Amino acid sequence: MSRPTSPHGIVCSRIGTKLQNYADAKGLGYVTSNDSGVVLSESPGTVVGPDVAYFTDVNIFDDVTPKWAETPPILAVEVLSPNDKMSEVNEKIQDYLVSGVKVVWLADYEQKKVTVYRPDRVHTVLKGEAELTGGEKLPGFTCCVADLFRLPGDRKPAPPPA
Repeated sequence: MSRPTSPHGIVCSRIGTKLQNYADAKGLGYVTSNDSGVVLSESPGTVVGPDVAYFTDVNIFDDVTPKWAETPPILAVEVLSPNDKMSEVNEKIQDYLVSGVKVVWLADYEQKKVTVYRPDRVHTVLKGEAELTGGEKLPGFTCCVADLFRLPGDRKPAPPPA
C-alpha cells in the first residue's frame, strides 16, 4: 500500500482540527483520523477507514469502543489522492451513504475543492472562498473551503471594496 502524500496529510489534519474544534465547542462528539476502522456492514463484512470522521455515538473517551466503530459516523471525509480511482472512490461514497453516514465530504487538494454528498440529494461542489457548512447534521459548523488548503504563509484574498 502506498503511503499518503504530505498534502493529503495536511488537508486531513486541517479538516480534523476544524471538526474537533466544532465538537469541543458543541460539547458533543469526537473525531477520528488515520483511517480508523468503521464497520459498515456485518454481512458481507465491510470495514472502511475514512481519512477523517465525526461521530456522536458516545461523548466520553472510556465509552469509545476499543475496536472498530460499529455505529456509522455522522460525517465521513475522504481526501482524494493522485493514485485514487474515481470509480472506487464513488463506490466507497455510496457505501457510506447506504450504511447510514449522513454526510460525506470528498476533498480534492489538487483542485482545491470539496464535494458534499448526502443521501437522496444531488452532490454539491464547493471551492475558493465558498463556505462549507454542516447543514442540519452538524448545525453551526462552517469554514471557508480555501482555508482547508492554506498554510499560515499563504495569503488570503483581499476583501472586496466596501
